[in-house]
Amino acid sequence: MPRGKWYGVKVIGNIRGDTQKKLELAATYVEGQAILNISQGPTMAVDSGRLKNSITHETHKDFARIGTNVEYSTFVELGTVKMGPRPFLRLALINSLGAIKKIFGS
Repeated sequence: MPRGKWYGVKVIGNIRGDTQKKLELAATYVEGQAILNISQGPTMAVDSGRLKNSITHETHKDFARIGTNVEYSTFVELGTVKMGPRPFLRLALINSLGAIKKIFGS
């Protein structure tokens, strides 16, 4: 009985490529939500626009990272003794869960 050709490597590559595209789309969506959160609503925290303009994302093989390198972002996100928390990043992720599930088809 003749054996069929093995396409496993190609199939795995296609799955990884599709997953990477979905991961990029999800990260971009969450990034956009974080920018909206910092720009308006109850978590608004725009003075100079530096924090808002620094929000970005990066994707890797199997995960994405959304955040900012602005040193005071942690104080805005978590609050201080003198200022309440304005969780623009956590809220972005929480509010994006439905969209992320749709992107990944679950």
